[in-house]
Amino acid sequence: AIDAELAKLQAFDRDTRQEILTKKNDMFREVVEDIQKIVNEMGETGEYDYILDSRNIMYAKETYDLTQDVVKKLNKK
Repeated sequence: AIDAELAKLQAFDRDTRQEILTKKNDMFREVVEDIQKIVNEMGETGEYDYILDSRNIMYAKETYDLTQDVVKKLNKK
């Protein structure tokens, strides 16, 4: 009886963790899609030739950083 209950509890734990992970990934994907839309709009309407992700930049002056502009537009959604 205890082994059966333990197996149920372990299955519930596994299933719940997987469900949470799936929801987290879905939410993350939605945020990334929203950010991409905003960056695309900014690129099309602004005078930008390139908008780069900061993970690929070794150095850049802060005057070129569009992060706060993107965050403001994202927060308006």
